[in-house]
Amino acid sequence: MEIQSFAYWYLESEMSIKDLEQVGALQALIILLKEGPLPLTALASRIDCSLMTLYNAIEKLLKAGLIVEEREEAFPRRRIFRLTEKGQKIAKKLLEVEEDMKSQ
Repeated sequence: MEIQSFAYWYLESEMSIKDLEQVGALQALIILLKEGPLPLTALASRIDCSLMTLYNAIEKLLKAGLIVEEREEAFPRRRIFRLTEKGQKIAKKLLEVEEDMKSQ
């Protein structure tokens, strides 16, 4: 998909591009797409930002409906994050853009 078509598609959706401008948000979407559901600490170890910055990105992604939070029932009762269907669609498009950028 061309970057321009991605931009038009994204801008026509319900959310604003501002929802994903948080440092780490785009990386988190791509990592969750590639690796599946992960706890916050595992995401933090894969993204070059502070835990607080990632926490803020996660909150924006939750609010945008791109990820959901699940809690483990047994100790240590970690918060596990996974992509929603909408989040998967956006993450796949972001991955395409990232791959296009690397190939040029």
